[in-house]
Amino acid sequence: MPALSATPVLITEFGPDAHQVKHQRKENKSRLTCQYCKKPEEQESRHKACRQCKMLYCSRECQKADWPRHKVACIKAPDGHFPHFNKICQTFLANESLLALLEVLIALELNLAITQDPNQRFNVQIFIHFEPFDDLDFLKIINSNVGIDASPMRGMAQIGGISSTELYESSDGLTMLPGHGQPSLSANGQDSLPFVRLQFMRILHSGRCQCMNTGLFISLDSIQASREAQVVTLPLRRGVSETVPISVTAYRDFINEFIRLDWQNRWLLQMDMQQKDKELYRDAGAANSTLPDSLGLFIRDTGMRRIRAIYTPAR
Repeated sequence: MPALSATPVLITEFGPDAHQVKHQRKENKSRLTCQYCKKPEEQESRHKACRQCKMLYCSRECQKADWPRHKVACIKAPDGHFPHFNKICQTFLANESLLALLEVLIALELNLAITQDPNQRFNVQIFIHFEPFDDLDFLKIINSNVGIDASPMRGMAQIGGISSTELYESSDGLTMLPGHGQPSLSANGQDSLPFVRLQFMRILHSGRCQCMNTGLFISLDSIQASREAQVVTLPLRRGVSETVPISVTAYRDFINEFIRLDWQNRWLLQMDMQQKDKELYRDAGAANSTLPDSLGLFIRDTGMRRIRAIYTPAR
């Protein structure tokens, strides 16, 4: 893990490449479970996906048995939006370097550095949105005087926020078991590492959510890093950086800058933003936005930080 007090290096110098991420993402498929019976996927018998929302089922029988419950929560990305949210979440989980950064972020959110009971179970939500990759595209999107067309725009996943409240249960999401390299949950709950029920969330125009669920043990190294960190250095533009006190928000920005520095898309977190994605991003920044409050807040917060990074002059 890179030092928190150092300006983030280019992704070509840190973390896995695209081939390694794709390989791990494929390996992780064995951890995806049936939405109904929770059976993990097997090499010889791949789960089948719901045609609309892409939830997984091990058999037609399980899908039919779950339909009375699932039909209430079954949603898909609206037309005109980037459709592969689940794949982006799986990409986060397939990148060991990025996962290590997420563990520190979660440790900061839960204040695990001073938590007295390391065996406690926690709930954490990470809110994901998509924004333009290039700064010029970003400035065009937030300018209400510039029209938005249907042409795809290079975008990237960003973390809008993190919450440790109750998980969102109103819509189904893919479920992935904890990684094979992590300890398993014991029957009596006497594990030495904090366990987090992690839910990736994407808020849509309607206020409904797409989500993906998994479990994660927070390593002692990540807890130690959250305990020892005093400051974090965030890159601006023109070779300028700023050092700020460590906080959940500052570390979120630190991770987002790593994603933005991935010019070659080695981490596979870039995508083509569709027209509705671009409209959603602009609407979120509007003073009279009709979007859900939480979505507008997350996008405006990260957007204001990016504007400051762009316009801060070189010293």
